Amino acid sequence: MPAKRLVPVSAALFLLALTCTVSSRALAQAPVLLTSWPTTDIPIGMAVGPNGLVYVGAQSGGSALARIYTQGGVETGSVGTFSPETYGIGFLHSGDLLILEYYSRTMDLFTSGGAPNGSWAFPGVRALYLAVDDQDNVYMTDDNGDYVRKANSSGTLVAGWATPHPSGVACMNGLVYVAGMWNGLISIFASDGTPVGSFPTGCSWAEQLTPDGSGNLLLADYGLSQLKCFRPDGTLLWTLGPSVPGYAPGTCQFFSVVPGAGGTTLAGDFANRRILVLGQQPTPSTLTSWGSVKASYR
Repeated sequence: MPAKRLVPVSAALFLLALTCTVSSRALAQAPVLLTSWPTTDIPIGMAVGPNGLVYVGAQSGGSALARIYTQGGVETGSVGTFSPETYGIGFLHSGDLLILEYYSRTMDLFTSGGAPNGSWAFPGVRALYLAVDDQDNVYMTDDNGDYVRKANSSGTLVAGWATPHPSGVACMNGLVYVAGMWNGLISIFASDGTPVGSFPTGCSWAEQLTPDGSGNLLLADYGLSQLKCFRPDGTLLWTLGPSVPGYAPGTCQFFSVVPGAGGTTLAGDFANRRILVLGQQPTPSTLTSWGSVKASYR
């Protein structure tokens, strides 16, 4: 068996420090605009399906509950024939589609093939955003009712709790994160509604909240026209907006947000009816010989 290759301690420490430095810089760096594309309706809520397509909710009076796009912005279809206003869109692990009707407090269900599959009715005042956990429980925010409701995969309510004017909601690591629309907080709960903690967001009007796919949280702030990224402990990693370099309209009224393909982020612009595709710029690198690295640490 070949002998193990040993790296000098000083060199190993250098490589570790370099890796940590690059990682921390990447985490703290706001994404840049890669491209953008128009939407038929105001993008007030979004979800990416198991098929990779983007489902965009429609404002009141629209001709569909949601419109469907490729991640390149090509509209491929729609769901439903009329919109009473739909922010909350999500998927069960079966691939079935869930769409909340804001004013009627109704959850419309569709099979993974797009066929209508019934509906669930809920009490309360409104039905805003939704999130689905690993067990297919569905959490729904009632902003005007100051309440969060939890239903199982059959639509039966199994829990609920009060919280001030909740907006976006996200499930991650067994916890439920709820953005207060106007109180500048993300409140954290156990799955049964037991409070676990909270942290400030600095937002003046929070909207959609979602995991970014890397263990962090993305939050759209409509009030300040910003997009923010937080660690689960509340550490702010970066803020983007209101001005987005390279974006033709200049200012983006961030409202909806979901992780896209290949590490990208898809963000909805309320004012300009566009989806921004955001991503990280390639990290500049300089080829350096091993000899020069060793010489630096002698």
